[in-house]
Amino acid sequence: MLGADSYTVDFCWPKYRLAMEYDSEAFHGESNRKADAKRRNGLRYLGYLVIESNASDLRTTFDASRLAERLAALMKLKAKPRQFDVTAEKIKTHGQIMGLSTFP
Repeated sequence: MLGADSYTVDFCWPKYRLAMEYDSEAFHGESNRKADAKRRNGLRYLGYLVIESNASDLRTTFDASRLAERLAALMKLKAKPRQFDVTAEKIKTHGQIMGLSTFP
């Protein structure tokens, strides 16, 4: 039924029966989609919840934080509260630097 003795996944939390696969075009293009689907179905058959993520989940620190919070919730863990928004700090700093620039 499984078609494999073992599976390799990007991230796995066996204690929580949770696996996460990161899809990128470089490694998960059209030619690999069938193999990816078979592996994910095998993991699900073994009782794992398989989460799929991609570049959009990591585009900004806010997006990455949302993904981390989702994973923590699935594991019923209390996520750390955000101490500050790194993206907002970068935008503020960029604005300050650009404000110093003057062109004749």
